[in-house]
Amino acid sequence: MEMSLKTSAHSVAIQDLPADVARIILKHLASDRGAISACTLISRAWEAISRPELFASIGPIHASRIPEFATFLDSNPHLAMLIKEIAFSRGRAWQEPPEAPEALSTEHHTSPFIRVLRNLPALQSLQCKRLHFTPPHHDDIPGPFKLRSLALYACSAGDQLRTSSLFTVLSMFEAQALEIAAPYVDLDPEVECEPISLARPLACQTLTLKDHNVQSVILPALRQTLQPGCLRKLAVPCSTRAQVINLGVLVRNFGYNLEHLELDVGYMAILNPRCDDVGWDALNLSLCPTLTTLSFVVLHGYYGHCHLGHYCSNALAKILAQLSTTVQDVVIRLIPVSHWSPFSLEESVDLSTIRRVFDEHVFSRLRSVTLQLHDWRPLDTHRDTLDNAFPEFRKSEVLRIELVELGDLFEQYRRLIFISTLSRW
Repeated sequence: MEMSLKTSAHSVAIQDLPADVARIILKHLASDRGAISACTLISRAWEAISRPELFASIGPIHASRIPEFATFLDSNPHLAMLIKEIAFSRGRAWQEPPEAPEALSTEHHTSPFIRVLRNLPALQSLQCKRLHFTPPHHDDIPGPFKLRSLALYACSAGDQLRTSSLFTVLSMFEAQALEIAAPYVDLDPEVECEPISLARPLACQTLTLKDHNVQSVILPALRQTLQPGCLRKLAVPCSTRAQVINLGVLVRNFGYNLEHLELDVGYMAILNPRCDDVGWDALNLSLCPTLTTLSFVVLHGYYGHCHLGHYCSNALAKILAQLSTTVQDVVIRLIPVSHWSPFSLEESVDLSTIRRVFDEHVFSRLRSVTLQLHDWRPLDTHRDTLDNAFPEFRKSEVLRIELVELGDLFEQYRRLIFISTLSRW
C-alpha cells in the first residue's frame, strides 16, 4: 500500500512526537543535514525538538578555530545554552606543521578560550587533545568552571618540562571526573618535584590516569594539588617500583574516602617480566576503610619467551592479600597481547595462585569476582575451567564471567608493546 504525506505544518503534528521518536528520526537523518533543514521548514515545533539534540555535543573543533567559535557563541546565546559536551583538538601530529603551535591563552578573561567557557552555561563535559596553553596568573585565575568531566590528552602549558603550569590551568575547573593522559616527552624528575601551589585545590571525585610513561610525574603533582578526602574512584597504571610507591603515598594521604580502585599492572609484566619485588606493600590498601571495589587490568599471552599472564598473577596475589574487610567486589580484566592469539583461560592467569589467595584472605566476605574476557567463543567454553579452579565460587554464584570489547585499551597496549620491542633491538 502506498502512502503519501503532505509536507505542511498543518498535516504534520510534529509537536506531538514523543522525544524518543524524535531522537530516532534525528539519528536516521544525522548524515543528511539537508534533510534536517527541510524538516525545520515543515514545522517550527520540529526545530524546537531537534535543536537540543543537534547542539548537545559539539566537536572536535580545531584549536585554530576557537576565536571564530567564540564569536559565534557571542552572537548566538540561544544556541550556546544548549551545548553540554565539547571537544577541542589540534589534529594528529603528522597533520600539523613542524613549528610550535600557538598557545591558547588563559591569561585574560577576554581570551577566546575563556570566552567560550563563559558562554556555555550548560557545559558538562570538556575534552582537549594536543593543546598547548598559556597558564593564567596565580592571582587572577578565571572560573571556576564547573563540569561533570574534564579530559586532557597530550596537553601542556607554559614550560612543557614543568607540570606546575598545566596544573594551574586545571585549577580553573571544578570537575567531578578528571582524566589525564600526558604527552610523551622527556620530563626532568628534578624539575617536576618543584612545589606546586594552587589558589583552588583540585576536588575531583573520579581520577583516571591513562599514561604509563608519566605516571611518576603526575602523581607527585597530584599529592600537592588534590583536596584531601575528595577521591571516590581512582584508576592508574603501575609499571615500576617508583610508581607503586607514589601511588601508595597518594592512597595514604587521600584514600580514606576511596570506594573504587583500578590498577593496570599489564605493562609491568613487559618491563619487568618476572614481576620482581616492586614493593606492593607500599600501596597501603589497608588504609582505605571505604574501599568496596578493586579492579585489575592484566595482560595474557606470550611476549618473547615469557608468558605474561603468570607474572601478572603474582602481582595480583600480592595485591589481593592486602584487601581490607570492606572490599566486596573484585574485577579482573584480561587484555590479550595479540588480537589473534588463541585464548585459554588456564594459560591466561595462574588460577591456582589467585585461588590460594582467595581461600586464605577474602573469599568469605566477597560479593562478586568478575573475570572480563575478550573471546569470540561463547562463555560456556570457559565454565568447566572455572568450576574446577573455583568450585566454591561457582556454587555460591560469587564468580562471574563476562565478554567485553577491547576498545581503546587494546590499541594502547599494542602501541606500548611495539615501542618496547623496538627498544630491545
